[in-house]
Amino acid sequence: VSQLEAEEIFYLQSRGIPQAEARQLLTCAFAAEALEGIPLAQLPTLVARQLAGIP
Repeated sequence: VSQLEAEEIFYLQSRGIPQAEARQLLTCAFAAEALEGIPLAQLPTLVARQLAGIP
């Protein structure tokens, strides 16, 4: 676990993605990779919803 890399956020921002959205994209990508091996099909969707603040 680490902090989001400033370079990664900058890269996304340089392509027109706002900072908050860039952070959310990177966080969701990290979570998706971490959950990849868990055999519960709904888990990635549930985690993505929680990270996005959707109940």
